[in-house]
Amino acid sequence: MAIKCTLNFRPATERLLQRALTKAKIPFTPNIHIGRYEVDFLVEPLIVIEVDGYVHCIKDVINKDKRKNLALEYAGYRVLRFTGDEVKYDIRSCVKTIKNAIICQNNTMRYGRPIEQMDSWKQVLHEAYLQ
Repeated sequence: MAIKCTLNFRPATERLLQRALTKAKIPFTPNIHIGRYEVDFLVEPLIVIEVDGYVHCIKDVINKDKRKNLALEYAGYRVLRFTGDEVKYDIRSCVKTIKNAIICQNNTMRYGRPIEQMDSWKQVLHEAYLQ
């Protein structure tokens, strides 16, 4: 008889970044799906944060990550990737980079514009690209 484990496991580096985001009062949603992709964190409205462990050094995973980044960026998201070591040993720089991305997003229409405000053809393209 197989036992199904339903624990919500998050790597230590993701939990560490989550605590730092909370402490910095940066609103976020963890482990959310955007189209067919699951991202580690979404900082509203359009910043995706990924924390990469050692498995992300494997060639196939690198290629998968590149495709994921391209799809998300094409859909209007800004993707920030941090290694586990960056999060462990230099969390301040990670939070500073995230804060700068938020400021940049708020100051530019390109990243700060909600999907609902895009031209209708761009909305359709956005939805189609993420499926």
